[in-house]
Order: sequence, then structure tokens, then C-alpha cells
Amino acid sequence: NSHEFLRKLSTKSDYFLFNIPIEINLISLFLRRSIFKRSYSDVGHKHFFTVDTAKLLLEVCGYDIISSSFANSRTRHFVKSNFSFMRLLFFLPTLFLSFFSEDFANRILGGSSLVVLAKKKN
Repeated sequence: NSHEFLRKLSTKSDYFLFNIPIEINLISLFLRRSIFKRSYSDVGHKHFFTVDTAKLLLEVCGYDIISSSFANSRTRHFVKSNFSFMRLLFFLPTLFLSFFSEDFANRILGGSSLVVLAKKKN
């Protein structure tokens, strides 16, 4: 239960740094029917978030968000052993959209985690 976990965690410190994978985006909803199953089997994720639901969960569980930003892992597609032309085709629109708005790029195409600095509510 993520709510219970976060509430218990809030007793351990005053400040927290969260790295939350943002796996729900427009592309994942339309093109990846098995996104949740694959994410669970590949990396063990049981909870899936958008930017808004991740922030809402932290706020509901007793955290004030100080700042947030995206940590993208898009460059992992260009490791020699993992490179493909299809990955390059996917990367280019993401890079283009990110120049205008990283938030918009992640809502449409995904590929990032949300890094949140938060403090315990008083």
C-alpha cells in the first residue's frame, strides 16, 4: 500500500527526494496494451503514475512539494548494444517536444522519471 508506506516514511526525516517513474502517457495508453504487465515483469513496478497523480499522492500522504523536475533516461537507447533505428525514430520527436516543454513531451511520449524534493507537512 503506497499510502501507508509514504505516511510511515514521513516520520523518518523532514526532507525527502523521490524518483517516480512516469509510465502513463498518451503513447502508452494507445500503443502499449501490455505496458503495465511488461513494466511489472521487467522492473517490478506495481504502481503506475502520471505527473499529476504522483504529485497528488505525495500531497495526500502529508508532503509539501518544494520542487520537481524530470530525469530522463532517453540516452539509454543509444548504447551500442541497445541501439536500433526504431529507437532513433522515437527519440527525435521526444527531443523536439522537450525543447518546447518537457512536461508536454512527457505527457505525450513518456520516457522520464519525476524527481521531487518534498518536506513533511507540519
